[in-house]
Amino acid sequence: MAGLNPAEVEETLRADPTRRVFNVSPNDGYDYGHCVCEKCLAWDPPGGEKFTWRWKGTSEERPALSDRQVTFANTLARMLKERFPDKQLFVQLHAYGYSRPAPIAAVPDDNVIISSVANFHLRGDGVGDARTKSMREFAAWARERLVDDVILAPFFEQAAFDWRVGLWRAVLGAGVRIHCQPERVQRAFPAAGERGKLCDAGLLYAGAASALQRGADGVY
Repeated sequence: MAGLNPAEVEETLRADPTRRVFNVSPNDGYDYGHCVCEKCLAWDPPGGEKFTWRWKGTSEERPALSDRQVTFANTLARMLKERFPDKQLFVQLHAYGYSRPAPIAAVPDDNVIISSVANFHLRGDGVGDARTKSMREFAAWARERLVDDVILAPFFEQAAFDWRVGLWRAVLGAGVRIHCQPERVQRAFPAAGERGKLCDAGLLYAGAASALQRGADGVY
């Protein structure tokens, strides 16, 4: 698993002193090529949900990677804190692919940001199918108190004005703060065909006001 090169971090901060977040998330192709060395496997609780790991010419059923990747992100986050004690720096990790389920043992450090890429709106429809499962996996991160704040953001780069904050509270449970991120791109609907145009300040204000009126704890 790749890490953060301290020299590159220092160069990045020199070029952009406002930089606060370093993303170490895996890319697409998350079912291929995972390390099976003794150290990496030790980060995978055997009781985790099973997924099919693939390599060239072979595959195996192995536990979810959530604990491994949270442990990895925590390790890097602690390195950043030790190396740059005077800066508030964060490590971002996608709960994506084989790390969608909530971890069993690992708990994200305070300077680790978990970004869910559950994509349940793109999956099947109906009770008990892939969409319902993905929603439960997403909610588990909050219900297990692994995150304190959830930021809702549109996926299709469209302006959002109708935030269903009440429904999200029912899904996520009590004890988590919900923030909304009004999108910068305005489109009539996801399949509009054109990328759309940047929202002006008035539209962004309207999106923020709608979120707060619906009961959001804040605007991101």
